[in-house]
Amino acid sequence: MMAVDRGKIVRNCLLWLLIIVVVLWADSSAEEHRQQQPIEDFEVTIEGEGETLIDAALLDEWLMLHDMHPEGRAMANVDLAQLEEVIAEHSAVSSVNAYMTYDGHLVVTATQRKAVARLRIDGYDMYLAADGYLFPVTDCYLLSLPVITGSYEALFDSGFVGYHGDSANDMLSSIDAEITDIEERRVELLKEREAINATLRGVEKEGVKREIFMSDNEYRGRVDALKERKAAARRKHAEEDRAIELALRALDDERLAASLRADHIQSQVDDFSDLVAFVTHIVDSGFWRSEIVQIELTGGGDDPMQIAIVPRSGNFIVDMGFAENLTSKLSTLGEFYDKTLRNVGWETYKHISLRYDNQVVCK
Repeated sequence: MMAVDRGKIVRNCLLWLLIIVVVLWADSSAEEHRQQQPIEDFEVTIEGEGETLIDAALLDEWLMLHDMHPEGRAMANVDLAQLEEVIAEHSAVSSVNAYMTYDGHLVVTATQRKAVARLRIDGYDMYLAADGYLFPVTDCYLLSLPVITGSYEALFDSGFVGYHGDSANDMLSSIDAEITDIEERRVELLKEREAINATLRGVEKEGVKREIFMSDNEYRGRVDALKERKAAARRKHAEEDRAIELALRALDDERLAASLRADHIQSQVDDFSDLVAFVTHIVDSGFWRSEIVQIELTGGGDDPMQIAIVPRSGNFIVDMGFAENLTSKLSTLGEFYDKTLRNVGWETYKHISLRYDNQVVCK
């Protein structure tokens, strides 16, 4: 049996321990050096469809405006999550991703929104994106997009920035709170009704017990008094119950009115969503993008949205009616262009209506 060289084992262990310590020290030193390494190069890539809304130069200006430009800063002092958050705050940016390489190279890829129209209804001037996002018009670029005009009453105000549907969230939340309050008051009224019913049942159960030495007159007096008390209790119950019933009906009216307001607001959101889809369809079509120069909106507020389009060809306005089946109506208009207007002439009509599906009415 071979003897164990304990000294050799100890020397080997110490050697490996030394190697591990050196490796860890070198790695720590390298990481410390890396953290102090300044950002030598800042690369920006802009992605996304549609016309240019933002470029690397504008993004540089945006980061400098927010004191977040990374170039020249130590890698340890660059918070990538915060950098992405600041870039994402730019209204023209829909998403952003940033990363750093080991040698101090920082790469940012930002995806711009796809603008599909310029909204210029009364008192408004903003861009509309394909995802329904509304954001301010920039002086840096003039975009060749359909212009939306008219007297439409929007849910959002002229300074709103964000997804159009979000503009209704506060109103819908307020209505939800109102409905919750109505339901709580209903529960209290029902409890009150149950209490007066219980009181009446208690009175109705009362009776007069004739005692052994009670005279007939006294007994009849007690019976008559009980009858009167029961009659009074019934009258009081009827009055209180009727008051509760009227209050419950009033709550029903309140709830119905609140629900109708919520439905109306949601209808306005849906109408605008249909408009966004319609304009996106126009912009994505080579022919309709060049043909349709203006979209006129009316309605809003208490009335549903109605749409008319002003084409480049001819001297007419096309009434599209309500915000429903718009792409189908546009297809019908295309067929009418090909089969009728090319034959009778573009100046024949002043007004074309597609208010009803598969029907074209001309004047």
